[in-house]
Amino acid sequence: MEKFKFLLLLWMFCLTSCNNGNNEYVSEKLIPELSYMNTSVDPCENFYQYTCGNFKNVHPLPEDQYNWDHFTILQDEIHQLAADILKSVRKDTDPLALQKAKAAYTACLNVNYADKLKLPEENFMLEHGIWPVISLEDTDIEVSWNLVGDFVAEYGVPLFFNFQILSNYWDPTDNFIYLYRDAISNPSTIYGKLEEDLDDFLGTAGGRVSRSTDDGSKSEPIPFESFLRTVAFYLRDVVGTWKDDEKIIEDVAEIISFMRVLQPGGPGGFVEDTAEILPLDNLITVGELQEWTDSQFGEDYPINWVDYFNHLFKASGVAITEDVKFYHDGARLLYGVLNLFQKAEPRLLKNFIMARLFTYTGC
Repeated sequence: MEKFKFLLLLWMFCLTSCNNGNNEYVSEKLIPELSYMNTSVDPCENFYQYTCGNFKNVHPLPEDQYNWDHFTILQDEIHQLAADILKSVRKDTDPLALQKAKAAYTACLNVNYADKLKLPEENFMLEHGIWPVISLEDTDIEVSWNLVGDFVAEYGVPLFFNFQILSNYWDPTDNFIYLYRDAISNPSTIYGKLEEDLDDFLGTAGGRVSRSTDDGSKSEPIPFESFLRTVAFYLRDVVGTWKDDEKIIEDVAEIISFMRVLQPGGPGGFVEDTAEILPLDNLITVGELQEWTDSQFGEDYPINWVDYFNHLFKASGVAITEDVKFYHDGARLLYGVLNLFQKAEPRLLKNFIMARLFTYTGC
């Protein structure tokens, strides 16, 4: 037994000596992530600062970025590498797929050709009329629920409501339409920021439409307001309406105010204190939804739910009938949004709709 212990100790000594002899100082050039460490911090007290505390000094946040980490840096490096490959001269020895990719990339960089193309916003206005924000005339503006359904079907941007098609867990052939609040979310990157509410989404402080000084005078606009202004000014110049800047700024502020009312839906939306909302079961049929709407708002309310859903889901090729099952998050949500749509001026509705669509086409 003593002999075994001796041999074991000898083996461990040799192993340690060999390892110490072969080990060299690991250079940061081999592992650049080592430079992210802040060794002045006790890892037992703040392990994150110990391992990553120096990252902000090694890679300061660029002015044009709001999120910056090692994965984003790697992503940019991959994009640059891909661009270098696609910019390189086409060779006969290149795989066929790479030759096609290089040809497509070169075509996209043809600035003269690209300059002749119309903006998607221009094409939209040619088909559906000018954006009232940049128009000098406000006549003949019509907005219907069927038109809203067409926009959602074509562009995939939720408007006023959000929808899903869900299946019964016990019967996969039993599907129903699920309606819920439109959170008015913004297009985001894969490393996007979770937006708690509309104020967070708009980038506001305290829910103000624009930041103000202590004396109440307006200062810099909030980021989303600035974005809409930029889009409006640019499209105004492209179309050539020359509408006054201040009028555009007022219209943009009105759109954001409308979004603040719409975003909470029924619970905080356009529901009067005196409103008497009729009860409605959560799981009903489209026909029963129409009956509730007629009873709540009168038969003159401008929505036929069967027609609206057929416009909304026209790309699916499925015909929506009165017997289709419908699930919703509450009668208050339905009342608030339907009432807001009815009370708002058509001009404001169209301004909001086009602002939502241009938010996606402009990003």
